[in-house]
Amino acid sequence: MLEHNQEYDNNLMANNLFEVSDQDKRFSENKSTQLTKSSLGELGQVLDSVMNPLRKKMLSLQEIYAEYLKCDTKNIQTDHKVFPSIKSRITKYVLTYKLTEFKKEELRKEDTEKENSYDFQNKEYQLINISLDEQVRIPMNILLGISKGGNKLIIQCVDGCGNFSLCFSYEKGNEKFVDEFEEHLCKLCEKNNFYKGQKISPKLEFLKLNDKTWDDVILDDFTKERIKSNIVDLFKKEEIYKKNGISSKCGLIWEGLPGTGKTLSAQVLAKDLKDITFIWVTPDDVYGAYE
Repeated sequence: MLEHNQEYDNNLMANNLFEVSDQDKRFSENKSTQLTKSSLGELGQVLDSVMNPLRKKMLSLQEIYAEYLKCDTKNIQTDHKVFPSIKSRITKYVLTYKLTEFKKEELRKEDTEKENSYDFQNKEYQLINISLDEQVRIPMNILLGISKGGNKLIIQCVDGCGNFSLCFSYEKGNEKFVDEFEEHLCKLCEKNNFYKGQKISPKLEFLKLNDKTWDDVILDDFTKERIKSNIVDLFKKEEIYKKNGISSKCGLIWEGLPGTGKTLSAQVLAKDLKDITFIWVTPDDVYGAYE
């Protein structure tokens, strides 16, 4: 166990290794502090007030939450919901552009002096594709106050490693409003899911398919029909499968030397699967994930 050496602290202070002018206006709150008689911990607090003069003027996130929700910090409840990372862009897009039935307010605290303004949000943005030819700008971090009819909550988007989290903070007892908002948000995300029915890569890039057809695929007719019946018909006749209790889980594995039609047949297959989400994964995508 490390032992605190008070004598060492005092010697350190007495040797004036840390010189601070008592004329500095930022020391107005610390004039009575006797540096030569202070421990390192106490000195650290004094130096922190110099290096970070705005800190005492700022509110913590919990205090910002309490101020917005109009309640005590002890009465704030926070729920976390975890989703696949693909939901991140969709949710941020909806919160930025499609959420109109609720009032949105960015949470920030500004000091009375403009130069001391402080924003709890990182104002970095990213460009994302919502179709093959259309891009939009969304914030990388979102922290919003949401209100409607006197009810309030705070939503925060958190990107993790391979997942995405939504954090809902609200006053205890207001769970009904949170459930209402979450249900509305889920419906909006489902309605505005710009990846649904599209052909994309694992990096969420939209793919431009060529104009090839099954006539360009150098395979015998029997093999082509087997591919269509096992994949294309599976989606086109989904209701028939369900009605007869037949499992719709099915897949195919292509195996063969280069130039035998594996890639081309998969590209034609993707084109045939209209309104079906198709994710094009190559060996490089798999290997790259572990590099």
